[in-house]
Amino acid sequence: MQYRREIDGLRALAVLPVILFHAGFEIFSGGFVGVDVFFVLSGYLITRLIVNEMDQGEFSITGFYERRARRILPALFFVMACSIPFAWLLLLPSDFVDFAQSLIANPLFVANFLFWMERGYFGVATELKPLIHTWSLSVEEQFYVFFPLIFTLIWKKTLLLYALLGLVIIGSLTASYVITNLHFDTAFFLLPTRAWELLIGTCAALLLRKNKPAFTSNKTINDVLSFLGLTLIVIAVMFFNNSTPFPGLYALIPASGTWLVIVFSERSNYAKTFLGTPILVFLGLISYSAYLWHQPIFSFYKHSGITLSGPILYLGLGLLSIFLGFLSWKYVEQPFRNRSYLNRATIFKLSIGCSAIFIALGSIGYFMNGFPTRYGAEDRKLLTQFIDVTDYTQKRFDSLELKKFSEHEKPNLLIIGDSFAKDVVNAVYENGMNAHYEISTVQINSECGNLFLDFDFTENIPKKNRARCEFLDSYESPAVRDLLGKSDEIWLASSWKPWVAELLPESVNNLRDTFEKPLYVFGPKNFGTVSQKSMLDIPVDERDTFTQVPSPDVVALNNLMENSLPDDVFVNVLEGFCETKSGCRLFTDEGELISYDGSHVTKVGASIYGRLIASSIGD
Repeated sequence: MQYRREIDGLRALAVLPVILFHAGFEIFSGGFVGVDVFFVLSGYLITRLIVNEMDQGEFSITGFYERRARRILPALFFVMACSIPFAWLLLLPSDFVDFAQSLIANPLFVANFLFWMERGYFGVATELKPLIHTWSLSVEEQFYVFFPLIFTLIWKKTLLLYALLGLVIIGSLTASYVITNLHFDTAFFLLPTRAWELLIGTCAALLLRKNKPAFTSNKTINDVLSFLGLTLIVIAVMFFNNSTPFPGLYALIPASGTWLVIVFSERSNYAKTFLGTPILVFLGLISYSAYLWHQPIFSFYKHSGITLSGPILYLGLGLLSIFLGFLSWKYVEQPFRNRSYLNRATIFKLSIGCSAIFIALGSIGYFMNGFPTRYGAEDRKLLTQFIDVTDYTQKRFDSLELKKFSEHEKPNLLIIGDSFAKDVVNAVYENGMNAHYEISTVQINSECGNLFLDFDFTENIPKKNRARCEFLDSYESPAVRDLLGKSDEIWLASSWKPWVAELLPESVNNLRDTFEKPLYVFGPKNFGTVSQKSMLDIPVDERDTFTQVPSPDVVALNNLMENSLPDDVFVNVLEGFCETKSGCRLFTDEGELISYDGSHVTKVGASIYGRLIASSIGD
């Protein structure tokens, strides 16, 4: 198989934006599309390899998986192994639990499912996950499970092959578009919405089979189209950001650009020369190891507590990842690819053995709750309060969502809202008020506007969320209208957006006039900035008196709602939790944590919240 230097150069253009994106350089705000470049490249290279071997009568499934194991696992396992001592030294128990899960998920190639369930790639907490970038490896490996088996069965049936490729590409791209609009995290992480990118790489390989001219042998056309491909990749890297509905149709830009470069750069004077420069080829050769190293380096640095920051520092950390990538490529990747060094049987045994070790270590870390015994008794007591807190927040609310009211003597209570409404449900239960109510819940995302209005307010909803909001339950949904009609009380709670708060008085009037039920609106709450590390820094004997200033935006929003809503409707939650406008307690007198993230409450905080509700609206 003829070596193409420009392909390694393209790898370099894929990995560098990813590293610089995670380093925080705003000019590379779309650097995450480097993964899309890798997907197309992977589809091309794998298909090219399979076709060449099949043409020569040398292809075998066992050999294919041997090469995948040699290519992917040694460097991955090496980085994972190196990450463990840093995780032990730097990660707090709850973070270590997450890390332990990734140790289990990676050998099983289900890391994409893990991080999908942990709610996404663009959240604040994701930059602190040392192995979140390995989701893309899982997508590729899942593709490798199905693709060679199906491809080898039908590759000689030309019509069937191209028909199936076309159908899967169209279906996957359509799914990507639809699911991105409904729930972009799902579309971002899962194979069904990413398969089309790998498969257009397959199409490129089939088009270039046996070095046939790509559409034309005209060098000018090849120059123009390969340059267009590079331009599309650069546009995506520089102009996309975390608000771009991605992948969806937007992924067509970097993916199509990559396809054009693959197909036309080989016969292009300029693109081939540019991508074939020694520095880009070198970076391309080490790109896989550099990709593996960069996220753990950035993540552990942020966990270290070192306050030094700035572009020069993160550029230095990026260069460190490239240097370590070189060492991994030279001393890990290369030896394991050498069949004279390790035979097939040894590779498979090592792969299985190392996988078992990582799964075992991850399981121990998970079941030991991240080893809180690394800390003193008081700190250990504090840290255990952060474990499974998000599950606690949502579990009760989710179990009651759209639950039909039964024939019961107790009044029917309908609680509507987002995660702040989930706090309200927990408050009701922790205070025992659930014994007095038949409860049902409705989830309406704060971005979608928790509003009952007779006009279209969707122009206020961010474009990224509009399609999803249309899909989710709203006040117009038959099931919600039925619950509203059968309820005896209606409670609304959200992390209210300013535009929602401005329209809320009209919405409240509409609800009261239409359904003639007691109605309560719970104001926003905030406890200032909260992190596990910052809590640990507070001396134990000062925690019971420690206070923080709530977010000025939340204070302003609370004042707006208090002034615009009737007194018998509005519940001032912030005032209930904060003794003064400049002092919100984070701990009880016993040193127990009230809020785990500055916005949502722990079980102890929910108990306090329940007493606040009872005193505000009565039993």
